[in-house]
Amino acid sequence: MEGGFKFPVDAYKIKSEQVKSDFKFPFNPYAIQVGLMEDVYQALTKCNGGVFESPTGTGKSLSIICSAFAWLRDSKIEEAKKDPELYRVSRSSPRLLPVANVPYGVPQEPKLVTEGVRIKDKILYLTRTHSQISQLVQEIKKTAWSESEDCPKVTLLASRKHYCIKEGVKNSGDVDKECYSARDSNECEFYSRNDQLKKSILQSVKDIEEVVAEGMSCSECPYYSMKAAIEEAEFIVAPYSSIINPKVRQNLGINLENMHLFIDEGHNISGQIESCLSMQLQQSQIKTLKNFLEQAVNSDNRESLIHSASQLLKVTEELLVFSEKEFGPISVEYFWEACNLSLTETRKLVNKQKKVINTLRTLGFKIKVSKSLQNLFEFLGSVLNTEFDAKIITGKKGNSRVLNYYLLSPYQPFKEILDSCKSVFLIGGTMTEEHKDLFRHLPDNKKVFSSFEHVIPPENLFLSVISKGETETFEFKYQNYTNPESKLFPELSSLVIELARVVPGGMVCFFPSYKVIGLFRKTFENFSSQAVKTVFFDDGKDTSLLERYKEACEEGALLFTVCRGKLSEGIDFKDNFGRCIIMVGLPYLNPNESLIKVKKEHLEETNRWNKFYQNDCNQTINQSIGRAIRHANDYAAVLLIDARHEKSLEERPSWMLKSRREFSDLQELCLGLIEFYSTLAN
Repeated sequence: MEGGFKFPVDAYKIKSEQVKSDFKFPFNPYAIQVGLMEDVYQALTKCNGGVFESPTGTGKSLSIICSAFAWLRDSKIEEAKKDPELYRVSRSSPRLLPVANVPYGVPQEPKLVTEGVRIKDKILYLTRTHSQISQLVQEIKKTAWSESEDCPKVTLLASRKHYCIKEGVKNSGDVDKECYSARDSNECEFYSRNDQLKKSILQSVKDIEEVVAEGMSCSECPYYSMKAAIEEAEFIVAPYSSIINPKVRQNLGINLENMHLFIDEGHNISGQIESCLSMQLQQSQIKTLKNFLEQAVNSDNRESLIHSASQLLKVTEELLVFSEKEFGPISVEYFWEACNLSLTETRKLVNKQKKVINTLRTLGFKIKVSKSLQNLFEFLGSVLNTEFDAKIITGKKGNSRVLNYYLLSPYQPFKEILDSCKSVFLIGGTMTEEHKDLFRHLPDNKKVFSSFEHVIPPENLFLSVISKGETETFEFKYQNYTNPESKLFPELSSLVIELARVVPGGMVCFFPSYKVIGLFRKTFENFSSQAVKTVFFDDGKDTSLLERYKEACEEGALLFTVCRGKLSEGIDFKDNFGRCIIMVGLPYLNPNESLIKVKKEHLEETNRWNKFYQNDCNQTINQSIGRAIRHANDYAAVLLIDARHEKSLEERPSWMLKSRREFSDLQELCLGLIEFYSTLAN
């Protein structure tokens, strides 16, 4: 990754020959792992933001954990040096300490004691999913940090749904609402107790399941114990949504002021911000809330309740009128003109949201009303951000009218997070100029862009473009593969069958969408009797698909799946589970989908659509083909099937391009693959 600030080698505080002991890295690190750890350490000291790019399977998470923990340790040491009382031999023993091979009573050099030392800085590590939080905990437990007295205090943020242990609440349709109800009515026997569990959370590294089990054992609430631990925690792990959404962040009591934020799988951040902060409000929800508020106004004489209910009632009435009309896409500014609501008064209402909800909750509203109220406040909070690039569209969803709020640019929300934190760093295997651009307002000497190669030698990868079948040029465009006379799918089927004969173990074949894979499946069924591997098709519903595929890989398995699906992100097809990754076609976004259409119109206003369209496609390809090659001794073939891949080949990761091989026909390709696999298998 070019540009930005890159640390000079002689600036490193910790030299690479000391890295295993100083960073407590559990293995002998590869050169790129040393470089990543050193760059992260320096960035925490000197920078406010940046991007770290290292291919999937190179131990990014483990490297960043070790570097971040070392930086926290050293920061505490620097703080301890300011207090002479902390400069002593041990935590609690006399000034003479027995050491291995040294007789008892021989004076030792004094050392700094950091127990009890508090530093303002904290590190917040974001993952995409809750399951990845558990994976990160297992990475920490691999290291000597987990058993070290220097280990930072770690806590894991998760929702009530993951932490709740109260029967009747944890399995309810609305865990948040039922939790509030049980808490406020003193019906939760776990809520008020969290001292023991909080201490335990901070004493040793635990995953969510371990915290829950311990909470059940000591009868203390895991969720509120976790919240109580945040203030003292030094390394906090959380899902994206808990930080991206300011309301969730506020509810968790997260203050970003002294945070150094690391965002794993950082290539997702733009889409995650746009998805997390976009929302839909259904007319049926507005009607449900309106009916409830009318009853509240007429059935209760408390002044505070009537005032709150009346304010909200006016909002629901105006939104109902607005939702009946056809609008869109319109700007947020125009929305406020068209819906006859006061921006100032609505802002005041949203600012006292918690008080309003608590007042209305005394009437005992049902889950349906609770969710409608939540959605209404979320929608109002969104449209109050008039500085965001967003559009509003009214339309229909089923039998109900809807109001859609679409955030179209992540820059402003990301900037707000960046300006609130001490530093923010994106980590990923396929970072682009778009991600660097998120830091454009930072001075060059306060941001870092570091990129690293893969740990494997070039001969462990076989990269090739297949442009032609037996008779047809492979171009998997809609008009081509839907042509009744086209031979694209029959020739693709024949090609895959032949490749399956020479590829050992598992093969994973990515398609642009479920629609394309469905059309291909109809053709492939005519060839399936020739398949020498067990065949699996991903329909997006089969939760046991991956497990069954991996079980079949020893004898040989062939999996057809899609880009942007569950199996194209965060899934490990290492070793025999992915000896060949095939990319069929180019996974462009569908410009006819409603949200994409809005985004296209928005970006075309500034001539940015084509760049975004191409970048998204290339990043999607790189994410999918990166599912293989997960460690230094792994090997796999990556086959790009479509003539258009020739033009975009330079957009593939640079470490992959070193392994490109060209062949004149299918027979020569298969012979090359046979030699590749036989050489590396030995």
